[in-house]
Amino acid sequence: MVFIKGSLESMVREVNADLSSPIIDQIVGYGVDTFERVHSDYIERLREHIFNRKDIEALKCDSDFSNIVPELDVEMSVVDMLLENAHYRGYLGDSSKQITMKYYFGKEGVVIQVIDQGVGFDAQKVINAFEQQAQNKGEHYQDNGWAMRTLLKPEFHVNIQSSTDKPTGTTVTLMYKYQHLK
Repeated sequence: MVFIKGSLESMVREVNADLSSPIIDQIVGYGVDTFERVHSDYIERLREHIFNRKDIEALKCDSDFSNIVPELDVEMSVVDMLLENAHYRGYLGDSSKQITMKYYFGKEGVVIQVIDQGVGFDAQKVINAFEQQAQNKGEHYQDNGWAMRTLLKPEFHVNIQSSTDKPTGTTVTLMYKYQHLK
């Protein structure tokens, strides 16, 4: 993973997507059924977008897209974990709060934003701890920091903006470039 200061606009441009037409999900009432629906919708959108590309005809007969987007080959994607973090960390489990997810599908990859108005956190402190491969004493990381460990993979480019001052909240912008499509 590369933590970047790049803007949403630059990420969307890099994956050759249209900034003016994201797919937007407004999620309220988080629970197991919501989690499963969001996961299923995300995976289906990735598959559909890749399948509909005219320049990869040879792949249309192969239903296994995990060589292009490894995210498709896992039970819990990084997007799922970001959604969980927004709910459990940002909103402290309050299911009445809204989480916004925006998807920008492009020719070269996908950009995803997960946005909450929760309590926020010191993003730089967490980033530094994980970049140094150390966790702060007494600091609790949900599932031992699975989302951050996953985001440390070089195929992800991430921008995290979070504020504990009013207005509070966190926006995680994740860019993933498709593999093996050149």
